[in-house]
Amino acid sequence: MKVQGLFIDGKRIILGGAIWACLLGPMLVFGQSGLIQGRVIDAETAEPLYRASVVIESEFSGVSTDIDGHFRFTDLPAGNYYLQVRYLGYQSQIRLAVIEQDEAVTVDFGLIPLAASLTEVVISAPETNLLDEPIPSTKISSGQIERLAATNTAEILEEVGGVSVGRAGNWGSKPYFQGMTDSRVLLFIDGIKTTQSCPMGMDACTATIEPDMINSMDVQVGPGNAQFGSGNMGGIVSINTIGAQYQYLEEFRVEMEAVARVRSVSDSRSGLLAFKGGNKALDFALSAGGGRHGNYKVPDPNRYTLFPNTEIPNSGFDSRWLHLHTRYRPGAGQEIALIGQIYRGENIGWPARMPETYSIIPEEKRDLLAIKYRWEFDGRNFKKLEAVLGYQPMFHNMLNYVPGNTRFFGISRTGNYQSSVKAFFALGERSLLTAGIDGFVWKMNAERQTITEQGTTPFVNILNRGILQEGGIFLLHRYLFGDRLTIDAGLRLNAVSSDARPDATGFLAGDLRDNQKIWTGNLTALYQLNRHMAVSVGVVKGFNAATPVDRFLSAPQLDGFYHFGNPEIRPEVNVSKTISWRGMKDKWSWNLTYFHNRLRDLIERRIDTTQTAPITGLRGVKRAVNIPNAVVKGASAYLAYYITPALQSSLTISYLNGRDGQGGNLPNIAPLEFSPKITFEPPEKNLWVSLRADIATGQDRFAPNYGEISTPAYTVFDLSGGGKVTEQVELSLGISNLSNRNYRRHLNLAQLPEPGLSIFATVKVNLPVIGAPNGAPGLKGARLVTIRIEGMACQFCAKTVRERSEALPQVIQAIIHLEDGKAAIIVSRKASLEAVLEAIRRAGFGAQILSVEDYTP
Repeated sequence: MKVQGLFIDGKRIILGGAIWACLLGPMLVFGQSGLIQGRVIDAETAEPLYRASVVIESEFSGVSTDIDGHFRFTDLPAGNYYLQVRYLGYQSQIRLAVIEQDEAVTVDFGLIPLAASLTEVVISAPETNLLDEPIPSTKISSGQIERLAATNTAEILEEVGGVSVGRAGNWGSKPYFQGMTDSRVLLFIDGIKTTQSCPMGMDACTATIEPDMINSMDVQVGPGNAQFGSGNMGGIVSINTIGAQYQYLEEFRVEMEAVARVRSVSDSRSGLLAFKGGNKALDFALSAGGGRHGNYKVPDPNRYTLFPNTEIPNSGFDSRWLHLHTRYRPGAGQEIALIGQIYRGENIGWPARMPETYSIIPEEKRDLLAIKYRWEFDGRNFKKLEAVLGYQPMFHNMLNYVPGNTRFFGISRTGNYQSSVKAFFALGERSLLTAGIDGFVWKMNAERQTITEQGTTPFVNILNRGILQEGGIFLLHRYLFGDRLTIDAGLRLNAVSSDARPDATGFLAGDLRDNQKIWTGNLTALYQLNRHMAVSVGVVKGFNAATPVDRFLSAPQLDGFYHFGNPEIRPEVNVSKTISWRGMKDKWSWNLTYFHNRLRDLIERRIDTTQTAPITGLRGVKRAVNIPNAVVKGASAYLAYYITPALQSSLTISYLNGRDGQGGNLPNIAPLEFSPKITFEPPEKNLWVSLRADIATGQDRFAPNYGEISTPAYTVFDLSGGGKVTEQVELSLGISNLSNRNYRRHLNLAQLPEPGLSIFATVKVNLPVIGAPNGAPGLKGARLVTIRIEGMACQFCAKTVRERSEALPQVIQAIIHLEDGKAAIIVSRKASLEAVLEAIRRAGFGAQILSVEDYTP
């Protein structure tokens, strides 16, 4: 039998001496017992992989490949055998070998390098398999984001178990990760760390990045590994603003995208216009958008109404933004990216618990300029180098209305500078090392004046030339023990310095300098029980430096209290222990996690009964304090079941418990929450319908010492659906809070009700500008590619293969046949078959082309 070769871009990749054994069935030889043999190579270079691990799962036995990449199992009885191949720095593969009596079967493997996920040992990349990472993350795709039709980015994060949201109007909603928010949640936009623009803590870290600016999100609940510095406490949000779909194209392609969105409950109107395109040398995304969002409405709590009829004053905002992300690949594994953003928010309302106490942000500005460099090497040990340089200036002003016909007008100017360098090394066949150094500088200045009937006072510095500097050096090490156990270990040294100049008026007095050195790190392990499920355990130590908000805050807040910072506040530390069980089998997919956070010097704002509010009519005073020993523990669960190929059900459950170490409850602890969801989406139809419920039990474990009150239980329903009207036009419609229920979330600090029934609609149009269109209505020259998919064992797998394939611009339609493990993919005439195979393989599956033929509709 001849060895077959696959030619891609003129480069021959030898897939092995007996690839027909994988595609057409096992070869018959004479002998006394069954035999499985084969070869393991690098799918891109065709080089043999020495000492790759090959395991027969049912037998719990394995061998290593020889110097030429060959392996061999003998004396096997007739039966079905799943072979798993793992090699450090490559994506694992699983194949089924069927042995009849006295047969020999040859199964060859071409492993794909994991330069974008495994070798980085970072937060899981979009293509990372659920069972491959000791610290997993949740990916939210562009399609999911569009279906949610969220007003702000924090609302998107509610899709993730362990994340809750506290609303502050339409703009200032804050995400809470395991009871932590603000500076304890790290936000990265294309790898650039983003902070709050208000030194007084009014805005959320997610406030100045709008849903329409996002291509996808990776969300990790709980602290990450040792590469992350200050803020690595509650969770990590990594936002990507550009996809990778153009980097495989030979020809240059440009597409235009226009989106318009409306929402009835706040008379919201928003949209964007974007141009995206590129080829394998250069790609870009240029977009502009904005919106006008009025005050949202709530239902009357005393009588039932079909639509909400009571307006929450001062809860709307306007925004506009411009975004550019371009990447240039000069060759030899190099990539240079340039990122620029301009965000402008205006007339931003901040409603408060007390009607006479509220705030308006007349203007909010955030700019971003960053450059990133990446160089992937073919060296034996040195694999990759990454460097980032970024700058973000921000401006924020606010007008605080308080009782007594008094107003405070404040202005703040902040900016952060950041840089980092990371290098990636392969130390032998089973060891990976990442080394890095980074620095971050946050400068800020804030001043305020008082406006009364008698006149306006001069500006007074409430934060005079404040600065927070942090730097770190870290090492991350991944080691594969045997065939099932992966160990990640990391260590980081953090150096933090903060300072502010005393003010001549005496508003800021005393020595405000602070210098700290803190060691953090992680030790996590992933054990693969079998090809369907894995167990992971881990201990992570993270920390958060005392921010200017914690140290120098002096302002009334939306909870009706006057808040003071504390210049003597200490950094807070989280030692988090986690165990999880996750997997996919048949029609099931699941992820069950338990965590225990031991918090030292936790920073919270507690009621200070010894002080009187400087403004009459407020509820009192809160002051920043360190809680020496606090504990936040809980569990989350995600279960999904495919009832039919078109009908999927899922359930997300989150539970938190927080204690302050002195017998009291911690604030910001969400109640027990359930989110059942059922989605109808025929695999071969361009339509979907989804019904979701948000259920929360009453929260009686509230923290009165921190100004909290109990929260009643509630259940609300959301109904949405949509599909393609034409090849270029998509439409989605929905109703949130279907029963128009009056309810309040526990984390709403203003203790105001949530929006009532809202009808929303989104129209999206994609049009080709240069090059072949994506999903062109004319199928002239289209080809039908039949691909065998290895490792596709459930409906979830089939859905993943379809979504990853159809995300490529050159793919017109992907039809997945789970029963026989094949995919029929219709591609445009100039489509890169390498890109299609790569997309499927990066989703965690093996892929071989069976046939290519002209497509006839």
